[in-house]
Amino acid sequence: MNYKLKEILLGVAYGVVTMLFMIGLLPWTLISSVLGCVVAMLAILRIRKKKNADESVLHFTVSYMAVVIIAMLLLNSISVSA
Repeated sequence: MNYKLKEILLGVAYGVVTMLFMIGLLPWTLISSVLGCVVAMLAILRIRKKKNADESVLHFTVSYMAVVIIAMLLLNSISVSA
């Protein structure tokens, strides 16, 4: 698989898992939010590790942040219209 595509798909996966936990995937709100924060921290650690190894982090970072931003915009627009 192409390296860029792998990084983009991994960023999307991290973003989706983060947002699912942040909106309450589990019935326990606190635990679900903490797990969402743990996934976000794992994404940050991955970015820092790759950056320190002088590897490109552009594709992972952009895809991760795009998923998080789009999810937040959709959630806010749904909550405003309800």
